[in-house]
Amino acid sequence: MTSGSAMTTSGVETGGDMPDVSFIVAAYNAQETLQGAIASALAQVGVSVEVIVIDDCSTDGTRALVANYPDPRVRLVAQERNGGPAAARNAGFAAAAGAGLQRLMRTIRSIPTA
Repeated sequence: MTSGSAMTTSGVETGGDMPDVSFIVAAYNAQETLQGAIASALAQVGVSVEVIVIDDCSTDGTRALVANYPDPRVRLVAQERNGGPAAARNAGFAAAAGAGLQRLMRTIRSIPTA
């Protein structure tokens, strides 16, 4: 572990600053709707956030979209096999580093608040 970093409960090393909120997004073939959900989570004001997208073996461009997202607060957890929404969310909860957790549906936007 490097200086100023922390380990999540899943053993993933993160930067020294723990986000206030981890948004958990379970995704399966979500390429068409995922970008809006991610953008809405990142637009939150007054809190630091991370967005964890769990790709549940999508057959579209979902995994590539998240892997190449230009914001380092967006992380991809790639499932090895399709386990359904509950298994994907559980994987996201395990990877979360935030003090609080928020589940976000890929088709729903989170409204920023001050």
